[in-house]
Amino acid sequence: MFDLTISLGNILTVVAFLLGGIAFAYSVKSDTKILEVRFTMIDAQIEDFKEEIKKLAEIVVEQTRQSGRIDRVEDRQLQEGKRVDDLVMRLNKLINGAAK
Repeated sequence: MFDLTISLGNILTVVAFLLGGIAFAYSVKSDTKILEVRFTMIDAQIEDFKEEIKKLAEIVVEQTRQSGRIDRVEDRQLQEGKRVDDLVMRLNKLINGAAK
C-alpha cells in the first residue's frame, strides 16, 4: 500500500524546506530588529514634536496676552483722546463765548 522507501530527492526536499524555514525565521528576526529601531526613532521624533507643540502653545498664549494688553492701551488712548477733544471743545466755547 504505502511505499516506505526514502529516496535522495525526498531527503533533499526535506532539507530544502528546513533551510528555507530557518532562513525565513532569521529574515523575520532581522526585519523585526529593523522595525524596532525605526519605531524607537519615530517615538523620539514624536516626543520632540510634543515639546515643540508645547512651546508653540506657550508662545500663542503669550501673544494672546500681549494682544489683550495692546487692546487695553489702545482703549486708554482713545479715552484720553476723547477727553482732550472734549476739553478743546469746552475751551473753544469759553473763548468764543467770551469773545462775543
